[in-house]
Amino acid sequence: MKKKFNKVSLILVSYKSSKKIEDFIKQISNQIPIIVIENSKDIRIKDKLKKRKNIKVILSKNNGYGSSINFAAKKIKTKYFLVSNPDIQGINLKSLINFYNSAKDLKDKFSVIGPHFTNASKKGHYQTSLRKNLNKIHNVHGSVMFFNKSVFNKIGRFDSNFFMYWEETDYTKRALLKGYSAYQLNTVKVK
Repeated sequence: MKKKFNKVSLILVSYKSSKKIEDFIKQISNQIPIIVIENSKDIRIKDKLKKRKNIKVILSKNNGYGSSINFAAKKIKTKYFLVSNPDIQGINLKSLINFYNSAKDLKDKFSVIGPHFTNASKKGHYQTSLRKNLNKIHNVHGSVMFFNKSVFNKIGRFDSNFFMYWEETDYTKRALLKGYSAYQLNTVKVK
């Protein structure tokens, strides 16, 4: 029997995305604790996911992407968490283990770790060289982000004044001032 991997929680922020959430969680093992923050208060998503004991759905007022992540991060019980948009393809148990192992390799001295995007435009998603598995990067894209919860709290979480967009840029700039760099993990490839 496979040992349970309970080192990382997954946070999904949704706004009227129940079908995308359903499709996304098919990629994720029942072993992984998942928190879904539904900002449209669509109760149907709660009904659709109630059979999965590893998923907690929270219906919330839409206070923005960063605020939703801050709220969910307070609820998780694991040391690490991954935030992903529900339309991302390529997140699974193996990728979560790769993020976890990279965090250990870095001795938890990082602000955030992001994946390699396979179909990203150069303008919207800066990518590091694939020659190294793990590279420092000035900023990760907010659609997939891996955190150590205590470092996330130490840096000050996301600024809730950013409703949507640029909260990850602000976070990584503040993190760098405190000595924590962002990284891109090229062994995790997402679309």
